[in-house]
Amino acid sequence: MLDFKAVFEDITKGNQSALHFCQTFLHFVHMVDDLVDRDIQVPADAVSGICFNLMSMLATNEFFQEYKSVLLPTIMVSSQAWACSERFKKRDNLLDKVAAQVLKSEYQNVFLQVAYICGGQAHFIEMAQKYREFNYDKE
Repeated sequence: MLDFKAVFEDITKGNQSALHFCQTFLHFVHMVDDLVDRDIQVPADAVSGICFNLMSMLATNEFFQEYKSVLLPTIMVSSQAWACSERFKKRDNLLDKVAAQVLKSEYQNVFLQVAYICGGQAHFIEMAQKYREFNYDKE
């Protein structure tokens, strides 16, 4: 299991506002996936709290506010990739099932975009090589 705080500290190069963005966004995407997959029960209070934390962070986070014109399209594309993964995993074709495993991890591109913003191209490449992983379904 990755130590996400350490990973995000590395990716953000110590930018605390970027770190907070990454942590809050990760909690949100994991919650949404759990709600759809139903592999982990998420209590209503947790859903409410995570959604409020995301909205509050997006409204006030200096990093997000400064770079939202880059971050929002990255979030949109990765979000749609995840939605496609949910459809692909239900298909009979084995290659579609494999593609689903890759598509569901596209949220990592949001964090790699943060790496690029915080440290440029070389940092982005280093972080992609260091941290891009795929979490395959057990089924």
